[in-house]
Amino acid sequence: MRMSMTRAELKARYNAGERDFERVDLSRQRLYGLDLNGIILRGADLMDVDFTGSILTGADLSGSCLIDACFTGACIYGADFRYADTTGMHF
Repeated sequence: MRMSMTRAELKARYNAGERDFERVDLSRQRLYGLDLNGIILRGADLMDVDFTGSILTGADLSGSCLIDACFTGACIYGADFRYADTTGMHF
């Protein structure tokens, strides 16, 4: 079962030093402008998430559902998208 999380919860836990959010449900969250450098979102539900302008350098997004996710202006250098469902994903 996936644990649902809001933008505020993710931001607070990330800022406290947590990086592993494997299989979390962040679907439809507006995560624009966040610094999520090195975050682990392996197997996460990221459907329709707005990452506009976010920093995702070295992020592990492998196996995630990225259907209709928006990465406009996001920094994704070194991010791992292997086996992710990128249907409708846009930059």
